[in-house]
Amino acid sequence: MRRAASVLFALMIAGCSPGGGSSPSAPAPATQPVSSTWQPDQGRELLGQPAPEFAGLTDWTHSAPLTMASLRGKVVLVRFWTTGCALCRHTAPALNELDKRFGGKGLVVIGIHQPKEPAAREAAFWRATAGKYGFAFPLAQDQEWATVNSWWLERSKEHDYTSATFLVDRAGIIRWLHPGGEFFDGEGEPGEAYRSLVAAVEKAVAEGAPK
Repeated sequence: MRRAASVLFALMIAGCSPGGGSSPSAPAPATQPVSSTWQPDQGRELLGQPAPEFAGLTDWTHSAPLTMASLRGKVVLVRFWTTGCALCRHTAPALNELDKRFGGKGLVVIGIHQPKEPAAREAAFWRATAGKYGFAFPLAQDQEWATVNSWWLERSKEHDYTSATFLVDRAGIIRWLHPGGEFFDGEGEPGEAYRSLVAAVEKAVAEGAPK
């Protein structure tokens, strides 16, 4: 318990980045990223693996509580984010655009907030930031970091950021991920990542629901 508390404290004071560290290795990926030009530099071992169930999420906003089991048959885009993170703010327009463009085609965008300062533990605080970002898709609070840990921090070999993004197909398999930071419709690496994500979403929504 003492070790877990120290790890969480280190992450909380590091802004958008947890400052490195390592986690137990995961099985080798069954698939490769959709884009032939952009690939994540961390977390590739999670591609092709089943997405974990959500754990400990509270304060659902714009939606009744959701589970990965209830979302089977949908394409799910999960973005972990925090208030006060400029990289999360830069990525917000891309999430809104994907929600508007593909929401009627089977995509469900979910923003999972994990608090990094005491004030952010209050729903009104992070909901105000979400409102400024224009988030109209389902949101939830990961109060004790149970979901971000099970999806990312404890599952990937390495991680420089907590604000990872996962695209899960209709069968519940991770098909694309961004290891944190920013992506948006623009130039450079963020633009390449964004275009790779759009291609991955287009492919996933075009696939039929699992039998």
